[in-house]
Amino acid sequence: KQERMEKAVSNMGVAVIHGAFSTLLAVLVLSAANSYIFRVFFKQFLGICLFGASHGLIFLPALLGLLGPPPTASHAAGAVSKATHSTTIADGEKPEPARALDGQQPAAPPAVQASPTTANVCA
Repeated sequence: KQERMEKAVSNMGVAVIHGAFSTLLAVLVLSAANSYIFRVFFKQFLGICLFGASHGLIFLPALLGLLGPPPTASHAAGAVSKATHSTTIADGEKPEPARALDGQQPAAPPAVQASPTTANVCA
């Protein structure tokens, strides 16, 4: 659990910090406003940014580290590398056409009919 929590925070932590910081920078201008409603709006966004960042970086990872699900068999055995699942195409070889999940050829997309208004705009 601890390892998965640390990996999740290291992967997602930067995005959470950037999101909170950029939102805070966007509404920072409101803190200097003379209008009461703008100052209240700034305080509300400041609280939301601090609440969200603290939950995303501190509270939820700690809670999931303590109460999270047990490791699955794939985590315990180690992740399978993506290289074993990739398909390479040799020089001069044509790739196989895409197929639907049931093995049938995917249906061709319907033809788009241009209306008189779009024909005038596109012309």
